[in-house]
Amino acid sequence: MTLWRSWHVHNELTHGKKAPPVEASTRFLSSYIETLLCLKQYPSADIAKGKMVISHQGKHITDQEENRNTNVLEERWLQPPRGWTKLNVDGAFNAENHTGGAGMILRGEGGHVIFSSCRYLRSCSSALEAELAACMEGIAIARAWSELLMIIETDCLTAAQMITQDGMNRSPCATMVTQIQRNLEEVGEHVISHVVRSRNKTADALVHIGHVKQRTAVWHSGGG
Repeated sequence: MTLWRSWHVHNELTHGKKAPPVEASTRFLSSYIETLLCLKQYPSADIAKGKMVISHQGKHITDQEENRNTNVLEERWLQPPRGWTKLNVDGAFNAENHTGGAGMILRGEGGHVIFSSCRYLRSCSSALEAELAACMEGIAIARAWSELLMIIETDCLTAAQMITQDGMNRSPCATMVTQIQRNLEEVGEHVISHVVRSRNKTADALVHIGHVKQRTAVWHSGGG
């Protein structure tokens, strides 16, 4: 994993880009290693939907069990390091009427909100499309409000893997993935991180506003 990341940094320098900070590489590798270990230990867990096994106080529980047990501490959202922002995104899909929703929130150092947003998706074909729509719109809005380095957190492992993978993407969502990757090139240094659902609660709440209330809106720190 270290050699793979080192080769990535080498390629960035070869193409005239700035070398990523060591801290960014550390967070990037830690996130991937955590996911791989979880897949190895719990191969039946549905990580793509956030039903991954997490560890609390020496116990291993699923997200569903966590919701039923109020005595178990949740993994909470962590603020970004100095000089970084953190974008949390989430999506929802209704298979009955093929609609969806997207929720996005960008926070800076100290956890202050730079912007939050929700969107009603009048036409949506899958849960993955809703997740990618949230990511694509969230990055686009974030670029308008901040020039700092960015961490993007999603509780959809499939979306995170598709965005970070190299090579040809032949999925129905290939066009969206390509657009997200292009937007990220303009962002510059960034980290894509898969997190458990308990660390993505605010984005999930925004999804509810967008999907259930069929509302599209953006709120930013300057008001409005």
